[in-house]
Amino acid sequence: MTSSYNTPVYKERKLKPAVIQRDPPKKAKRVLVLPDIHLRPSLNGVPSGEDIETLSSVQRYVARYKWDEVVQIGDLIDFDCISSHNAHKLRVIEGRRIQKEYDYGNRWLDSWQKATGGAEWTILEGNHCERVERYIDANPALEGSLEFDKQLQLKQRGIRWVRFWTKGEIYSIGNAHFIHGQHTNKYHAEKTAAEYGVCVFYGHTHDVMCVPKSLRGADKSILGQSLGCLCRYDQPYMRGRPSKWQQAFGVFHFQPDGFFNHYVVNIFDHKFISPEGEYCK
Repeated sequence: MTSSYNTPVYKERKLKPAVIQRDPPKKAKRVLVLPDIHLRPSLNGVPSGEDIETLSSVQRYVARYKWDEVVQIGDLIDFDCISSHNAHKLRVIEGRRIQKEYDYGNRWLDSWQKATGGAEWTILEGNHCERVERYIDANPALEGSLEFDKQLQLKQRGIRWVRFWTKGEIYSIGNAHFIHGQHTNKYHAEKTAAEYGVCVFYGHTHDVMCVPKSLRGADKSILGQSLGCLCRYDQPYMRGRPSKWQQAFGVFHFQPDGFFNHYVVNIFDHKFISPEGEYCK
């Protein structure tokens, strides 16, 4: 899938939340966008939250190319051990510890920052990341010790932290705007494009959906696009039910004026064809 879009002047709908706006690149820029990963170590016969085999395929592909930036659009770690959904299901989370999930996340970041060389990194706050904030709200004595950005050493790693879920911050590169996502109904892409009024890309729903909107004038198209997920399909809470989830990731090429081309790479049985035409597994 490829497209080239420019964000229109949309007077009746301006972005109200804080926008972390990167200046348009001075030269062509390649950006890797990773949707929901849900890192969670395997335990007591319950598999990991992320799809290890799929992520290994993506990482091998990523390591062969130069990237200017990596944007992870939220739900990097699952944090099911402090989920309100499991408040009365202690058997489900027996043996899980917040610190172990952070240690697991740090090892993952070590590996992926090495694979992407000197690329800049940006991580958005998703609803699963925000579980930590709710846990601290309920246990204020833990303030200063459990925060996502501190435990993953984001500042020391040089990783930009965008507080979408708690503060509504939006991350923008040129004419592309990145959020974690908020709607989950079958019209979520159309609703997101209409509400934000710009080209907006997100995760959260774990599916791939794209709805363009054409506005009057040249180069004024906008779209809402969900970018899939990189977690396992067989999450315990799914209980074998069918879903519309699709493993995928995004590759974006930005022009100096903010226009961009983007490619949504769908993954099947841990394999995919890259935008460069390479068979990856």
